[in-house]
Amino acid sequence: MEQGELMCNVKKIIRLMHKGKAFYNSEYCTQNTRWVIDGHLIKEEGGCDEQDFIRHKNYNICLCGDKYALIMGTYSVLSQKGVKERKEIFYHMTTLMKYTRHGIKVMGIHISENINGKEYLLESTKGSRHFMNDIDIYYLEAGHNRTLWHCGDEVIETMGNLKSKEEKLSENFVRIHRGFIVNQYHIRKVEKYYLELDNGERLGIPVKKYVDVREKIIDAKV
Repeated sequence: MEQGELMCNVKKIIRLMHKGKAFYNSEYCTQNTRWVIDGHLIKEEGGCDEQDFIRHKNYNICLCGDKYALIMGTYSVLSQKGVKERKEIFYHMTTLMKYTRHGIKVMGIHISENINGKEYLLESTKGSRHFMNDIDIYYLEAGHNRTLWHCGDEVIETMGNLKSKEEKLSENFVRIHRGFIVNQYHIRKVEKYYLELDNGERLGIPVKKYVDVREKIIDAKV
């Protein structure tokens, strides 16, 4: 699938959705398309106004085989109703798309506010404290009664094993190995038998767990 075509379709669907016209659009959706919309993001009448401006932020495309693509990213809707009423609302979006003989179709879509997600207080073994959001964390790695939090260019070591941390993580995280828990937001691609993050890092997936992990990545939020 061409990534440019995927992104073009996603942007059109977001615009139609906020205008209240996407749910029954046969060009991009099917009767079985699953919608999960948190909160009252779509008005019952009229949707967003024509002058409202949608700003697309960062998007990651995770290719799952030849037919499926998982697209995750953030966007905002900026209301233009006068300077005093000007307001920008941020959303997080996850979309599962499938290439069919009728074109690229949306299988499921999840929209939610508060793109930063859950906040964590990490107390490092060096005595420092760090406040991190879901979006800041790429993956967790197991150590000897330690957990390494990989947060971009920073790695924070905390006390405790990986299992004790897993119980406190949000649903954005998926365990791919006994030694790794990955933030699915940062997954760019899934291949046999590894996944690639949007920072270029690759993490291996055990052969026996590959199918299960792949399905979790696809189904976790859709």
